[in-house]
Amino acid sequence: MAFVRSQMRTHCTSYCRCSEMSLDDQCDLVVFDNEYWQWYHREYLKPPRGIIFRFPFSSPQSYGVGPNTLYELSFKVSAMLVENFVRKTFSAGRKSSPLQFHYRQFLLAERSLIEDYGLPPTFARALLPRLNTAHRYGIAYPIEIDLNICTEHKRRNYERYYRLRY
Repeated sequence: MAFVRSQMRTHCTSYCRCSEMSLDDQCDLVVFDNEYWQWYHREYLKPPRGIIFRFPFSSPQSYGVGPNTLYELSFKVSAMLVENFVRKTFSAGRKSSPLQFHYRQFLLAERSLIEDYGLPPTFARALLPRLNTAHRYGIAYPIEIDLNICTEHKRRNYERYYRLRY
């Protein structure tokens, strides 16, 4: 998944069904970013830049030792392309318009990737952007939301992946 930190998202409501996520779904689908949360609630004026990638639990990773593997590079590019698909499907079209992407839309996008594009279910689920937290503090969620997070592009080296956004 690619969590683009500068992408404004809409607030959770009762319609979005984010409160219906199981504990396993919360561990798998939620990412907590304190800087994003502060900008989201207008404590910071400028949006944070960068991208947070989250790899599937079963993926081979280099864990920051040496250069990225081919798997990691292809996963990051694929995640950015799927982020384009989600943004074009669930926002008004411009990069700056808020993204209406919650649990309900996640399930719709997952079904579309599986049925329309033929992706395997586990890969489709892993490529979709993660959901923002509904609570200010990450402690409201299971500790597993921080597993397999790649912060290499959180504050630097994110421009090459930003260029993949259209």
